[in-house]
Amino acid sequence: MFSHLVNALSAYSDGNSDVSTKTRLKQLSSIWITLDNNMLLGTPLDVDLIIENAYGHYLYYYGIFGLLNLLLLIFFIIIKLYLNLKFIFKNTIDIRHRSIGISMFLSGFSLLIFSLAGSPLDANKSSYLFLLILGMYSAAIYNFRNDNNNGK
Repeated sequence: MFSHLVNALSAYSDGNSDVSTKTRLKQLSSIWITLDNNMLLGTPLDVDLIIENAYGHYLYYYGIFGLLNLLLLIFFIIIKLYLNLKFIFKNTIDIRHRSIGISMFLSGFSLLIFSLAGSPLDANKSSYLFLLILGMYSAAIYNFRNDNNNGK
């Protein structure tokens, strides 16, 4: 069941590893070297290096400040979606509104998980689509709040 994991660990402990592991180890060593040069702002040594992890990518290219900005953006989106979900559950009993609120909250929460394996170069189109849907959803919540406030 875990034969691939056991084979990878045994090959790594013997000093042999596959191309994928070597690539990831090279990415990690490049991140550490960059952080040694300029931890706060990052100074990439090889601008063509692709880091297959959003957190590592932001550390490599933008340093600690870039990583903190990425995390703040993700947490802001999650908190905003949570507050919208809380508002929906408090003010409507329509199952469609609730299900859309839950799915938007989960898609925002999944940003933390998808950033572990997602390459920022491959995710541009999906991130634009997510931000478009997030904007339309936020506008609908804003209009719903205004309609409720004007009706009372």
